[in-house]
Amino acid sequence: NEDILITRYEVELLANGVIKIDSVPQQTGGTRVSYDLSFEMNRIFFSLPQAVVQFRVRAVDNKNLKSEWSPRISAQNAQPQPPDNFTAAGSLNLIDLSWEVPDEDDIAGYNLYVGTTAGFTPALNNRIYSGSNTSFVYITSTYSVQYFKIRSVDKFGQESLDAVSSAAPETPFA
Repeated sequence: NEDILITRYEVELLANGVIKIDSVPQQTGGTRVSYDLSFEMNRIFFSLPQAVVQFRVRAVDNKNLKSEWSPRISAQNAQPQPPDNFTAAGSLNLIDLSWEVPDEDDIAGYNLYVGTTAGFTPALNNRIYSGSNTSFVYITSTYSVQYFKIRSVDKFGQESLDAVSSAAPETPFA
């Protein structure tokens, strides 16, 4: 009578209708088995990296018999943190904006928005910058206070909450 031993686990990953199966070897010494979906593997499995992935797992024994799938669980990449130390400083006909990279590994860039009131809603029509620089010069002939909101964007395209700042350009009409 041969002993039946779990030799590996199959992990099913589901995102945007695409299903992939990965294999994880059984750990020795009775340790808990864990699974880490790295950004690189996420991209390999799904072409475009997915922020939300559903998982389920089943055991496979030394006779290649497979258990039932576990219930699905969903995992989501955490929303990025907003940029740090966001500042706006007015100069003649322009406003200098700068910020610092938040302490995160998956920041891909930033979206910067402008409005004429503090409570404006960021949208495509008021986005003035999208990129990876940590400064921007906003040229304007509007000499009233301008309000700015900036959001970090991670590798999955998720935006952070807003960091806010405001300033007025210096007027040439003194």
